[in-house]
Amino acid sequence: MCLITINNTETLFTSAWLLDFYRYNADGLGVMYAEAGELFIEKFVPKSEKQVLNFYRTHVDGREAVVHWRMRTHGATNTINAHPYEVLNRTEHGQDLWMMHNGILSGVASDVKEMSDTWHFIRDTLKPLLAQNVDLLRNPAFIELLEDRIGSSNKLVFLYNLGRRTIINEAAFTDFSGARLSNTYAWSSHAKHNTAFPEEPIKSYLKSGKKGNSKDYRSYHGYSPYQGSNWWSLNAQDEEDDPDPIRSVGLASFSAYDDLENTVYEYPEAVANLLHDYGITGADIRSYFTEEVSA
Repeated sequence: MCLITINNTETLFTSAWLLDFYRYNADGLGVMYAEAGELFIEKFVPKSEKQVLNFYRTHVDGREAVVHWRMRTHGATNTINAHPYEVLNRTEHGQDLWMMHNGILSGVASDVKEMSDTWHFIRDTLKPLLAQNVDLLRNPAFIELLEDRIGSSNKLVFLYNLGRRTIINEAAFTDFSGARLSNTYAWSSHAKHNTAFPEEPIKSYLKSGKKGNSKDYRSYHGYSPYQGSNWWSLNAQDEEDDPDPIRSVGLASFSAYDDLENTVYEYPEAVANLLHDYGITGADIRSYFTEEVSA
């Protein structure tokens, strides 16, 4: 399964979207990019949302990079099975070539139980072929043959140390927020608020928020991008007594933010609707207020 995001220097994901990718795909996180003839690889299994954000901001932001968010289907959950995988190396083959995979491969061996289907496919199929001819991935006939072998539900992204990138089943990718994403099922693609977080003038609207307490809010409805881990609601009391009700962003259910349990940030309805339309979530608002306090 999993998710691959192909980023460019202008790609901008909010923290909320990054954590959305992570919540769907929490079994490994990796990046590959090429600079000055060198291939840079970083991968690990995150233990917290903070680690995910730190990793992304350090290794991905502002780069032409490919990122893999793993949802385990075969093999153990460990750094070895996090993507990308080595296919060729410069010492043996004259070039470094690494690959990321999204999907489930059928008809591949599984004799090494702790290793993934991707690892077996590289060992048994890709490496023997590409080791004999490193330029096969330039051949349209080979690419068509490979796409036919793996099926349209599987996507592969190859990256050489000189920066050349080959995407298998590229037509299956979708564009979002300045990046190319390998599917629409391993993240909240159904959410209609798909605009990247703009720094200005939204910060001025964020600043207008005031703290409240979620115990004051009896109604629970509206848009929920994280299947309940973040929510927008109307103040039920104000809705009854005031023609201009307050809408609020709840943080109570973010388990990583226990210190903010039962805390909400309240906004006039017009401002809340604007934030809502930009996909701003409780995580973004909490992060903004934390930065303001520490600044």
